[in-house]
Amino acid sequence: MYFLVTSALILGLGGSLHCVGMCGPLVLGLPFHQLEDKRKWLAIFSYFLSKALGYGVIGLLVGLLGSSLKLVIWQQVLSIFSGIFILLLFAFPYLKNKIKVNSKFNLFFNKLYGKALKNKSVFKFPALGFLNAFLPCGLVYTAMAIAISFASVDKGFAFMFIFGLGTAPLLIATIVLNYKFNLQKRKSFKMASSIFTVILGILLILRGLNLGIPHISPSFTEEGKVENCCKHK
Repeated sequence: MYFLVTSALILGLGGSLHCVGMCGPLVLGLPFHQLEDKRKWLAIFSYFLSKALGYGVIGLLVGLLGSSLKLVIWQQVLSIFSGIFILLLFAFPYLKNKIKVNSKFNLFFNKLYGKALKNKSVFKFPALGFLNAFLPCGLVYTAMAIAISFASVDKGFAFMFIFGLGTAPLLIATIVLNYKFNLQKRKSFKMASSIFTVILGILLILRGLNLGIPHISPSFTEEGKVENCCKHK
């Protein structure tokens, strides 16, 4: 659980630099500024909470996939493969473009998003936040790779939900300050985000190597449970 929470927060907070650079214009384009203070903060809160819940749903699905894969391969191997996948995404950015989203899904998504954007009800911003969680994004692919390594539905949900919350603070600051970042700053943010991603990829590989290092590479029993590496015999 320690690795789950810390890695989710590290990726969320560190990756939010990427979010500000790439998705900042998107959140600045949402009509938060049209609302009065109390309603504005309620809209912002509901937007990012719903977005985190959307990520949680993704985590639930990949966690289910991971638990299925655990039946045929060791969880440690799954962790190592996930770490390698993350490092490959960093080393070869064009691979992200190879992950295609079905065109029918795109049409369906755009239709739903358009309806949510035009909606006048209180559910407008929660709906937009939830839908935005499903936008194709290299950072989300990284988070999914980590979530699947836990090979658990509940842990997959928890990881992606905490990750979603971690991405929120900098984006909220962007909305409140109405600050637009130039191209140079976006590149700097993207590089900083990439560093966090590489660190997590390496940690995932170490986690799967069963080295007996507390919190980083714990020892696993044959049943896949973590041994108490701090217990003295």
